[in-house]
Amino acid sequence: EHEAAREARRDRRDQVEFEVRRTWQAVEEARARSAVTTSGIQAAERALTILEDRFGAGVAKITDLLDAETMAHEQRVRDAQAHNDLEMAIRTLSFTIGGEPVAEVNR
Repeated sequence: EHEAAREARRDRRDQVEFEVRRTWQAVEEARARSAVTTSGIQAAERALTILEDRFGAGVAKITDLLDAETMAHEQRVRDAQAHNDLEMAIRTLSFTIGGEPVAEVNR
């Protein structure tokens, strides 16, 4: 019985270690996505500025300008989702290692 209990304890420790590694990986992936979406916003806003200037000069069509505005908006939405995913991943990691899932509740 003692050996079975030791084996069960090792199995549980391995499961916990796996979960911590998995949630840490999720945090790293979410950080990478967040960085990509932040640079995507910058690119979309530069493209929008260029098209606004071209439209003002009468070189671009209104549909091109609207497409650029839509792309910039979609990129902002992706960025917000990426930041939300990062926050959720960090909270999941905190909970996995024994923290509170929603730290604000204890304040």
